[in-house]
Amino acid sequence: MKMMNSKVFVKRMESYDLDKIVSFLRRHYFKSEEQISKIKGKKILIKPNLLGAYSPEKAVTTHPIIVEAVVILLQELECSIVLGDSPGGSVSYEQVCQKTELKRVADEYKVDLVNFNKLPVKISKVDGYDISYSQIFDDVDYIINLAKYKTHGLMQFTGAVKNLYGLIPGLKKADYHRQFPNSRDFSKFISTFYKMIKPKILFSVIDGIVGMEGKGPSGGKARDFGIIFSSETSSALDYVAAYMMGFQPIKIDLIKLSMHDDGVLSSRISSNFLWKDNIFDNVDIGIVKTSNRILNNFPKLGKTIFDRLFWYKPVITDKCKKCNVCYDSCPVDAIIKDSEGNLKIDDKKCIKCLCCQEFCVYNAIRIDKSAIARKLIPT
Repeated sequence: MKMMNSKVFVKRMESYDLDKIVSFLRRHYFKSEEQISKIKGKKILIKPNLLGAYSPEKAVTTHPIIVEAVVILLQELECSIVLGDSPGGSVSYEQVCQKTELKRVADEYKVDLVNFNKLPVKISKVDGYDISYSQIFDDVDYIINLAKYKTHGLMQFTGAVKNLYGLIPGLKKADYHRQFPNSRDFSKFISTFYKMIKPKILFSVIDGIVGMEGKGPSGGKARDFGIIFSSETSSALDYVAAYMMGFQPIKIDLIKLSMHDDGVLSSRISSNFLWKDNIFDNVDIGIVKTSNRILNNFPKLGKTIFDRLFWYKPVITDKCKKCNVCYDSCPVDAIIKDSEGNLKIDDKKCIKCLCCQEFCVYNAIRIDKSAIARKLIPT
């Protein structure tokens, strides 16, 4: 495979200043005659991270100001804009868009706000996978991918490539979690999907002005990273962003696989920013690194003595509001509801994909561990 050079743009940005974000994106993607002629008048999908019904300050979803900046630049070029995603939980799409303030942006700029879950599903066979995806992908000329800077319990890091998983409708996303329960298999599937759709990606952005550390992608802590990243090569973008968060990116399955598919070597990533010299201090990534290692090795470890001494499982706590999002979203129907609506996880059926924790807006899912697991897995 031919190796390629990749450019990643990075800028310190302490707040969601609309003018500064517009200026940053214009300088890199909306300035040359070649860029303008490529984009002008085209139908373009803006794909943010809309994991669930979270307000912007929670740092779970792409901030609406990032979306607004892209809308402004595309409308200057008379583009037809589609804005949307496919949240994985069962909360209504209207509630998600209202809470994340995407509806405000769509209404103010008269942009079509589309729920991918309500569009026809197409199927393509790629490298042995039958991949179901929203028809919106076929309907647009290009995609602008707006991800969030976060940790992830299953994948360690969730960035630009993982954000594109939202092009798969909600119920199918859950089914793929069932088919590929550990990050290695899941990463192979997502990198294959990325290979299919990347020709339509104009560029990707990672919103790190306020991001998330700890128990991401929804249960962690918001952190003011004060930075924004962008690139035409999503895998190189993820490499730089994950490196600055304190990860060894080449040990993250999805980044390694997508970089291979892109023909990207870390030594051939260039930037306007000294990213290798600017690693953030003391980012809380230990829990997702250990969680990932345990989940990947769990099926291969001894199934007799070890299973009795080591266990690790999600538990629904008394913080539960009985909203049923986890119940409706579990890919293997491992959550049981009693006659009074109380929820409990069936440990025998649970595949530890952590979808329940990911979609819970009330942080009502805790991870219980045995004594040995508590020593191996940080709290």
